[in-house]
Amino acid sequence: MAYSYETIKCELSDKIAVITLNQPKYNILSGQMLRDLRDVMNELGRESDLRCVVVTGEGEKAFCAGADVGELTDPTVDDLEETDVWARGILTKVANFPIPMIAAINGYALGGGLELALSCDIRIASENAKLGLVETSLGLIAGWGGSQRLVRNIGAGQAKKMMFTAEKLTAAKALEIGLVQDVFPAEKLMEEAMELARKISANAPISNRLTKKAINYYLNMGIQEGLDLERQFDRMTYESTDSQEGMKAFEEKRKPVFTNK
Repeated sequence: MAYSYETIKCELSDKIAVITLNQPKYNILSGQMLRDLRDVMNELGRESDLRCVVVTGEGEKAFCAGADVGELTDPTVDDLEETDVWARGILTKVANFPIPMIAAINGYALGGGLELALSCDIRIASENAKLGLVETSLGLIAGWGGSQRLVRNIGAGQAKKMMFTAEKLTAAKALEIGLVQDVFPAEKLMEEAMELARKISANAPISNRLTKKAINYYLNMGIQEGLDLERQFDRMTYESTDSQEGMKAFEEKRKPVFTNK
C-alpha cells in the first residue's frame, strides 16, 4: 500500500511503513511538508496492525536540512508564533506516536530536520551524515522541541555544546555521544534500517507499544513546561535584530554580523 503527498511518500508493506521526505534537493521542512507529515501520521494511526515506522529522506544529500528559512522571514511575530506552536505540535505528535519509529538519517539533519529525528525513538545514520541544531547561528533557538529533546537524549553538557556552537557533528561523533545508535555506509543504511524494523516487528506489538509509552512517560515528565518556555524564548529571539540579520545572511550566503540587539 502506498500513500502519496506533495512532499512525502509513504509505503506500507509487511506491517512496516517507510516515510520518505521528498522535497529536492535538501528535503527542507516547509509548511507543506509539515502538513503532509501530519496527514501521513494520521493515516498510519488508523492502521490496525502497524508494527514499525522508518523515516528517511529522498536522495543521498539530506535526511532533512532544516526548516524553510525563507518562510520564516515573511510572517509577523504573531503569525510565526502560531506556526511554531503548530509545527511543535506536529513533532510532538510524531514523538508520541504509539508505534516504534526509526529515523534513517542519510546526509544532513540540521535544525528542524534534527528536531524531527529527535522525535523518533531510534536514530541510525549514514557515514556521511551531518547533524546539528544550528539555530543560534541564525539568531534563533531550536524552537520545535529541540531544546527539550536533545538534552533528554545526550545530557545537558553535550546538548549545550551542540546548541551554543551550532556545530554540525559527523556521524562518528554523533554515535560517540549517543545522538545516534548506529552508523552504516550510505549504501547500506536503508537495508540496515529495514532489518532493524523487522527485528522490532517480530516482537509482541502490545509489548513494544507499552514499552514506548513507559519510557516516554519518564522522558515527558516536565516536557510541557519546557516546551512552553521554549515557545516564549523562540518568540523573543525572533523579535531580535540579530535573528533578522541571521536569516538574511543565510539567504544571502554570507556570515552574519550579530550586534546583541
